[in-house]
Amino acid sequence: MENCKLVSVIIPTAQREPLMVKKAIESALHQTYSHIEILIIDDNTESCQSSAIRASTKDIPKVRYIKNIGEHGACSARNTGIACAKGEFIAFLDDDDEWLPQKIELQMKKMVEEVIVVYCNGWRVDTRVTPITKCIYKAEGEFLETASLESLLENNHIGTTTQLLIRKSALEKIDGFDPAFPARQDYDLCLRLVSEGRVVGINKPLFYHTVHYGNQISKSSKASLRGYELLYRKHRDLWIKYPKALCKLFFVLSRMYKLQKHPFLSIQYYCRGVLLCPSQWKNGIGEMNKNKPV
Repeated sequence: MENCKLVSVIIPTAQREPLMVKKAIESALHQTYSHIEILIIDDNTESCQSSAIRASTKDIPKVRYIKNIGEHGACSARNTGIACAKGEFIAFLDDDDEWLPQKIELQMKKMVEEVIVVYCNGWRVDTRVTPITKCIYKAEGEFLETASLESLLENNHIGTTTQLLIRKSALEKIDGFDPAFPARQDYDLCLRLVSEGRVVGINKPLFYHTVHYGNQISKSSKASLRGYELLYRKHRDLWIKYPKALCKLFFVLSRMYKLQKHPFLSIQYYCRGVLLCPSQWKNGIGEMNKNKPV
């Protein structure tokens, strides 16, 4: 059991209220697994935003402030964190999410020799409504306690970087995050990691993913569409081996093109999915009628 190894917590931040970032940091500091370091990767392009983040974190123990220089974006910021991390294990925390206290402790207990990734379930909290609502991030039947290439190609059943604890050596082997992705970069990362070792999950809610009115990549249908387009091009040879998984991807692309007001492409991808798996035509209609970008 890897119960005394250093865990590097990487929190990239951009255009976020310092108070929200501080809540994320505090949730990392309050972990029952105490052997951690926290890296704040400042990806702000405005100097006033950087000054505010730096000032709000300078007196917090275990926190290292790092300014991301050069190419900006979540992928670049996380890669900067990986390069600067001292720990053998890396955990990612979005600047508007929070962890429950036992997250890292329980994940480290699952991090046996052949395992390279441990993910977990969590809560989705919607602060845009009154009263605030909370629901499980991956509902019954959606959470798988082991990830395989086929299961991930069929469905992104992990979901977000906030869930992940990863061996740094595995991240270095696959060259970290692909900066070309404006969204779905976590999906691309997991598809590459699953070929390097065992990827296992804990079906217990150990984080809060907050949906709010602020800037969030997950709410952008345009960014999501671009992410799925890149996924298909990059991993096309893998998807072709699993027709049912490719059918589902085509249905998702059909929905994304519909949200972006491209009806011809939407219908085209729906038909491509039906040609692959004719029995799934009704599921394709259901997917097309969803009005969410994820």
